[in-house]
Amino acid sequence: MGILTLFKNKKEDCNKFMRLKQYSEVLECSDEILKNEPENSIAWYNRALALTNLEMYEEALQSYDKTIELNSKNVDAWQNKGWILNKLGKPEEAVVCYEKALELNPENGSIWYNKGWIFTRSGKFEEALKCYEKALEIDPEDLKSLHNKGNTLIRLERYDESLNYFNKALKLDPNSEYSWNNKGVALFNLEKYEESLECYDKAIELNPKSEYAWYEKGHLFKKLGKFEEAFVCYSNTLEIDPEDEDAWYEMGIVLEKLERYSEALECYNKVLELNPEFEDAIKAQKSVKKLLET
Repeated sequence: MGILTLFKNKKEDCNKFMRLKQYSEVLECSDEILKNEPENSIAWYNRALALTNLEMYEEALQSYDKTIELNSKNVDAWQNKGWILNKLGKPEEAVVCYEKALELNPENGSIWYNKGWIFTRSGKFEEALKCYEKALEIDPEDLKSLHNKGNTLIRLERYDESLNYFNKALKLDPNSEYSWNNKGVALFNLEKYEESLECYDKAIELNPKSEYAWYEKGHLFKKLGKFEEAFVCYSNTLEIDPEDEDAWYEMGIVLEKLERYSEALECYNKVLELNPEFEDAIKAQKSVKKLLET
């Protein structure tokens, strides 16, 4: 068998392993190819993809850099490099990569979405909205962009507008727990409590382990002064995530309202065990200790 045939087979093996998601094998194949073709940008890109999926991000970043050095028009390499930089806590550098990718392909909705997500996480909500709007111009039925645009509008306290996007998302996917949850939050902030409750109940019906829905349902009952019902909701939240400091704190408040002060103190103690800097819990702990001393 000739050398050219061997390398052809190696490249075919690499593609096969990629399809099968056997990333260690992809990495091995790519390295073999690069021994003989060190300027093979496709092999560098496959190597980077394999390392990304193996969660070896620093090494993957180096391989994306080499890919881009050899082929600066590889849109996917720019996009994936941006994803890794964001994963490594470098959002500003990630945005630069996404902008470069968008220069090459401005009609790629997923890049607009990823750029928007970074802005959302960074608290740059107006910039995030522009990105989601662009993604939705490209694909009006992109669920992730509908969800996140709605959620970003909630952050901006534009609750009526956010409902439009959650409703659109639910038409496309009536079983979206995320959309039902966030629609419930928007309705809660519009003081439409019965409709909000229906949304949380629907989310819980779809996923009984929805920590977020149980927590928000508890928040709603607390707002309505239904403290026993709120207690049940926060209990369910903590069964799902026993280290949710906010749920422990809210349960403490509810138990105080029910005049179960010793149990409330236990909740505040738990909050401070999880987060000693939780200022409201520190104040609540001191307050309930005084009540128990009287």
